[in-house]
Order: sequence, then structure tokens, then C-alpha cells
Amino acid sequence: MPNIALLAPIADVFDISVAELLQGEKIESNENLTTSSAESLDVSLQNAIHKRKKKWILAFLITLIINGIEIILLYTSKIPIKQIENSFYITSFMLFFALWSCVFAKELLPIYYDQNKINFVSQGIFRIHMTGLSFNNNNWIHVLTVLRVFTLCCHFISIPLLS
Repeated sequence: MPNIALLAPIADVFDISVAELLQGEKIESNENLTTSSAESLDVSLQNAIHKRKKKWILAFLITLIINGIEIILLYTSKIPIKQIENSFYITSFMLFFALWSCVFAKELLPIYYDQNKINFVSQGIFRIHMTGLSFNNNNWIHVLTVLRVFTLCCHFISIPLLS
């Protein structure tokens, strides 16, 4: 589902509302947007977010399985246990962040992130602060995607490098 902040200028150019743009039909001036059509737009947004979240949870589970197989193979190899433990600590740390970013991170930020320039995000015990970057719903999904990809892939690199 596209971001509303991007759709508002397009809707203004065509002199229609964002709801009309999303529905693909012009609502007559004597008709108001019914609550059922507004709810259907909200439900479609929630469905799109839910599908995206399910894909990332599946990616996390696949990563967890591959990581478990990799650790079993390392323990059966002739690599000293101390080296395996060091790489296991880094892997556990990265999987912890991957768990948060893939399962628990919110896909949408509150509306005040779009209205103000805020350079930190706080969700539970996780806090992200980036000087010079204002978080909003336009860039949050991209920041979250980079964080997810980095945390899912980084420990695959760390085990061979540290072993």
C-alpha cells in the first residue's frame, strides 16, 4: 500500500481525495465517503502490512534453521570450541536484533513522525537515533528493511570469518 503522504499531492493535482484515488473512482459531491468504504481502505492497508510481516517472519525462521545447521556443523568439525563460542555470541546477538526487526518492529510510525522532524525511534527497549535523518512513514519501511537484511545476513558472514 503506498504511503498517504505521497498520495496526497497526486490527489491534489487531480482535484480528488486520497480515498477516491485509492478506490479508483470519483465520488460524486453529493455522496460522502461511507464508513464502510473507509474501513475497507484501512483493512486493505492492514492486510498489506500483515502479508509483508509474514514474509519477514518466514525469512527469520529460515535464517534460524540455517543458522542451527551451521552451528551443528561447526561443533562436529575440528574447530576449537572456544572459536565456535565466540562466533556463537555474535550470531546470538544478531539473531536477537533480527527477531525484533522481523517480528516485533512496527511497520508504521505514529502520525507525529510525519508532522515533525524526529531523528529517533523508540519501540520498547529498542531505540534508534540517527543524526541528520528524520524518520517518517516515507522512509521508515526502507530503514526497517535495511535493518532486517543486515541482521539476517550479518551472522552468516561472521561465523566463517571468526572460525
